[in-house]
Amino acid sequence: MGERMLDMFDLFIFDWDGTLTRIHALRRLNQTFNPHWLYMKRGARRTPIHDGKAPAGALHTRLDEGAGKPFGSGNPLLLKLIELSMAFIKPQLQEQTIDTLKLLREHGKKIALLTDANPYRMLRELSRLGVGAYFDVAVSAQEIGALKPSPTGIEEILRATGCADKGRVVYVGDMADDMLAARNAGVRPCAITNGLESAKVLERFEPWRIFSSMSDFRSAL
Repeated sequence: MGERMLDMFDLFIFDWDGTLTRIHALRRLNQTFNPHWLYMKRGARRTPIHDGKAPAGALHTRLDEGAGKPFGSGNPLLLKLIELSMAFIKPQLQEQTIDTLKLLREHGKKIALLTDANPYRMLRELSRLGVGAYFDVAVSAQEIGALKPSPTGIEEILRATGCADKGRVVYVGDMADDMLAARNAGVRPCAITNGLESAKVLERFEPWRIFSSMSDFRSAL
């Protein structure tokens, strides 16, 4: 594998659904009931490069705040559906997720989260799973109005963390849009193949490296 990833990168950015978590039902629920989802996703695909900055307050550097209440311009019906679902469907972390985050922290690495998930759900799940403190920055692409494969979320994370050298940044995801967002932003894309899209699909987008799971990724650090 050559040089260790811990030596190669200063900032590790992760996707959420399918990459760090195993539960996919809430993501599907959001796509089904959010009336703006398909419109935003089509817009992101039409214009993959964005130069605009995220609105004020879109970067959540203190994840203990706001995790217990709705915020932003979320659909009230959607928030109720999310709460109802979370009462019955508990998100679970992928195996070795916490060990991976701990290892990165021990080596002084910056860690960020970029997800297309609803911001309210993102913060609720981070709080309930007890992993919010590991992230320096967490960004919901929905809240900034630039879903992947737009690079806007990654660019905002780079600004917030002060990482100027894109060659020292890696984005880890489980979908084609994750690979495209990383390439659009000029950072290294890594694929996790036990998430929402298969290894066969992800290979077409030529990730820098492909891992079968978070456990596999952890062992490569």
